Amino acid sequence: MEKKAEPGLSVLQKVLRALGNYGVFAILLPVLALVMTFAFPKLSLPVGFQKETIDDRTPIDCSHNYSIEILSLDPVVLYINNFLKDQEIEHLVHEYSKDLEHSLVYDDNLSPTVDRSYRTSDSARIPHADPVASCLTTRMRSFLGNIQHIDIEPLQLVRYDVSERFKLHYDWFYKLAEETHLEHTPNRPYNRLGTIFAYLGDNCTGGETYFPDIKGVASDADGEKFSRTDTGMGLLVKPKKENAVFWNNMHMNGSGDYRVVHAGLPVHSGLKIGLNMFSYYYPDSPIVGGNQ
Repeated sequence: MEKKAEPGLSVLQKVLRALGNYGVFAILLPVLALVMTFAFPKLSLPVGFQKETIDDRTPIDCSHNYSIEILSLDPVVLYINNFLKDQEIEHLVHEYSKDLEHSLVYDDNLSPTVDRSYRTSDSARIPHADPVASCLTTRMRSFLGNIQHIDIEPLQLVRYDVSERFKLHYDWFYKLAEETHLEHTPNRPYNRLGTIFAYLGDNCTGGETYFPDIKGVASDADGEKFSRTDTGMGLLVKPKKENAVFWNNMHMNGSGDYRVVHAGLPVHSGLKIGLNMFSYYYPDSPIVGGNQ
């Protein structure tokens, strides 16, 4: 029977593996491999000892399939099944959980501030240079299609512990923000056009994303993902790992849509982890077809 080659093994590693068939060498094999690796840096660890990270794979495969369910047509609210990959989630949580700080809110002058009476989550900014952030930014642009998607705000990891919440708010600003904090267009006035809120962790009860002014979905809707309130008005989107919800923040004339006011309801138990993604709206470019 033909034996397949073992790519990636050096001659020394093959010898050590052969010796591993004989008594004590089976025990010493891992130790010898590690010793030889440190003694000779150009030698690589055996395949079984290598720890792959997402950064080791160049380039990263950003292709991904997801499906969409319409929750509301006016305003547009869409549910996205399987928006994230497990490996993408693991990377973001592992790399940026250590950077979490109290989440910010913006006052009427668009000055960021901490207000724990209003928003009690913790957040971490993810730079565009991160390989997964780059993939997700490209994915959001593709998702938006012919809707303006010139720039995407740096992604934001957000964590909600027990009893933590974000009271009713809008993602769009009451007036245009003056600084994008992007190197290529630092001073181009903007607002937030589209929002994707993705769920990275769902080991919790409560923590729904609540839209009080969105007409409730059908009574027989998938209660594991979304549901309506007891009154029939209001939309509840439940944390579901890998999935996401999208909504449009702006009217065609560039004004904010008050109907997409929403809240992150308190977490009753466990931990909710999410990801904020916002697309910029530049008023000097059309909302539809304006991608310059």
